[in-house]
Amino acid sequence: MFLFSLATGQEAPILMLLAAISLSAWNGGFKHGLGAWILATSFLLVFSIEPISWTRLGLFTVDSFLVALICALLRHSRCKAEDAARHLEELQRASALSETRFRRLFDANMIGLVFSDPTGKILNANDYFL
Repeated sequence: MFLFSLATGQEAPILMLLAAISLSAWNGGFKHGLGAWILATSFLLVFSIEPISWTRLGLFTVDSFLVALICALLRHSRCKAEDAARHLEELQRASALSETRFRRLFDANMIGLVFSDPTGKILNANDYFL
């Protein structure tokens, strides 16, 4: 942080620490985000050029907690969406396989099959039925 302050003329890079917390929470979940917050807070307390006020540390804590929570929830939602997409693909494959099996049975002409709507209109029939 001392080098950052010398290079930019700005005070401690708290926003960079929040970015590290959000990346940790996004990649590892809420526990990793809190671990990054502990490291960032320790870093601020030990290596800060000027003393950190309790108000500023409290605001950093609240911001860090919210960032970690939001990123962890986004990660969880992304994982759930990926699981749902995989499940949908499996269902589509199973449906296609079932359709293929049924079509083979329907076209085999071993038994007569007919499909109609509730009014009795014939929708489809195989050759054996006809």
